[in-house]
Amino acid sequence: MMPRFITEVETAYDKAFPDSDATCFFSESEDNRWEKKLQEAIDRGSPLTQEEVVWLCGSQQAVEDHIDYLRQWGITCKSS
Repeated sequence: MMPRFITEVETAYDKAFPDSDATCFFSESEDNRWEKKLQEAIDRGSPLTQEEVVWLCGSQQAVEDHIDYLRQWGITCKSS
């Protein structure tokens, strides 16, 4: 697992939606689609839906694989 700096948008999202685990799935991309979606959720006042997380990850299997990967590092998502 590569350490990285937590972005301002992630911090703002976690403050706005402390019960959401969407930032567990955050990944850096050239088009910043994760940050854009997190900011959209903040702006609309509701957390990312499971469908949005699946869309951002590419598939339900990718979400499940990432949850398993996090568990191997001792990290548990709130919804897992």
